[in-house]
Amino acid sequence: MKKSIVLVLALFVIAFTTKAQDVKEADVPENVKAAFSKKFPKAQAKWEKEGLNYEAEFDMDKVESSVIFDKDGKFIELEQEMQTSDLPKSIIDYCSGRYSTHKIAEASKITLANGSVRFETELRKGREHIDLLFDSTGNFISRGNVEVDNADND
Repeated sequence: MKKSIVLVLALFVIAFTTKAQDVKEADVPENVKAAFSKKFPKAQAKWEKEGLNYEAEFDMDKVESSVIFDKDGKFIELEQEMQTSDLPKSIIDYCSGRYSTHKIAEASKITLANGSVRFETELRKGREHIDLLFDSTGNFISRGNVEVDNADND
């Protein structure tokens, strides 16, 4: 059990700190594309590479979604955007209590390969972004790096 918790936390640390790189569909391994097509037969994806993994971004039932597969086509996680108002109350309370000067700008539900659920929030204050990760009951797990958006369109 401890090994799986450490593995999940390691994956999220990598996800928080690794910058995704766009890749052409032709550069995605066939086994990864086949796994995606089997799991989401009607979806059209935009692909990115995150470390050694491949992420497909797509819409599922009008919900912005992304799925991550390893290089062998093994499913790792599905992330789906959600309304911030649908977050568990304990997450909203945590964010407003500890980050009272920030606003919850985005929220998502993450379903891992083993079926367990996590929630992620993106907090913003001006150009500053902070990602927070919570378990299925709203308990805080970890915080990603603080990022500052340098774009002029913010």
